[in-house]
Amino acid sequence: MKEKFMRFMQGRNGVDQFARFTMGVALAAIVLTLFTGTRSGIGAFLDLFGMAAIVYTYFRIFSKIFPNVIRRIRSIFR
Repeated sequence: MKEKFMRFMQGRNGVDQFARFTMGVALAAIVLTLFTGTRSGIGAFLDLFGMAAIVYTYFRIFSKIFPNVIRRIRSIFR
């Protein structure tokens, strides 16, 4: 099972420093929602922002698109 997952993750971004940062921001936004409540406008925004950040982070982790784009951009600026 571990080998299948490792084979699946080959060529993908994986959990990098930016993914950890965005997950931390999402967690902080969701925790702040607990204190503000979802009925207030700010609480609803924080909740939506936190969920969107989680979805974006997981998309980035499992996507094969971003590493190729990053390599192309780096090759342009070399």
